[in-house]
Amino acid sequence: MGRKKLLLACLLWATAPLYAQWAHLFHKKITKDESIRATKQNCFYFTKNDITPFTQLLLSWNAVRPKKGQFTFFVQAKDAKTKQWGSWHRMIEWGNEVQRSHATLSDGFSKYLHVRLETEGLHKAQAFRIKVVAQEGASIELLKSIAVTTADMQAFQPEHIAQSFTGLRSVFVPGVSKISQHALAHVDNHRICSPVSCTILSEFFTRNTTNPLLFAHNSYDKGLNTYGSWPFNMAHSFEQANGKAWFFNTRLNSFKELHMQLRRGIPAIVSVRGVLKQAPQPYPNGHLLTVVGYDARLKEVLCHDSAKKGHENVEQRYSLSDFIRAWEASRRLTYWAERA
Repeated sequence: MGRKKLLLACLLWATAPLYAQWAHLFHKKITKDESIRATKQNCFYFTKNDITPFTQLLLSWNAVRPKKGQFTFFVQAKDAKTKQWGSWHRMIEWGNEVQRSHATLSDGFSKYLHVRLETEGLHKAQAFRIKVVAQEGASIELLKSIAVTTADMQAFQPEHIAQSFTGLRSVFVPGVSKISQHALAHVDNHRICSPVSCTILSEFFTRNTTNPLLFAHNSYDKGLNTYGSWPFNMAHSFEQANGKAWFFNTRLNSFKELHMQLRRGIPAIVSVRGVLKQAPQPYPNGHLLTVVGYDARLKEVLCHDSAKKGHENVEQRYSLSDFIRAWEASRRLTYWAERA
């Protein structure tokens, strides 16, 4: 092999991800010209064709909430085998007076279940369309970005810690708020880990104290009857952060991506499920943790766990092996933020 080819091969190896990519994030920031054109039609489209086949799609949006009317979000996917587009599925209605997700009937190829589009059986999709319609006086110019994560759930594989994480250095993100959900005077404080974690994340960017109970109210999904609706929590995080960051619900390909986010100086929120040693309780139905660091010497993940009692007690360390197992039980579901 010639010297130039050898150097190129080394460069490609050094820059290529050292993990299997089964999930992909597409973030569309809406330009001023695109916003003007869409406002004339009261409708915005985001389309991706001929992408890596997927079986699941997650939506997020960043916008100023309409004071009048609402945005209605629709999704459509194309069958990778037949090349035919499936049905349009109504996903979300979001405004000042309405905040509701939907579950749609299957058309034999795909269906939408409150927070995700799923393909049926062995079907996979290779394209998607998102349609956002401004209704009852809302203006599409308030929409700032759309984020879509596609994932091939059939391709997901656990990571082998001993092989995958050698060489990751210690990292810590300072200045992250401490909030215990059980210390809050709320009738449902046992199930508000998502808005509490998002309050922590949005405060990280604003450096202002906000009310997690108000956050819970403004992220409640009347369709799913929960405070933990992924897209609504991301949408309100953008509102709370005053546009200082973009927020998405996504799935990560590896713990290395989470580690890289910490090295950028930004915490991340992850969904865990099951039993974690040292946790205040089991999490059979899922729970959100705010990850703030990694201790390479002890191989421990540093978190703020809002399930602990007392605001000053939320700091917690979980062994890397326990953390990875619990996070992978949720297929590495993550609330992600990027500086705007």
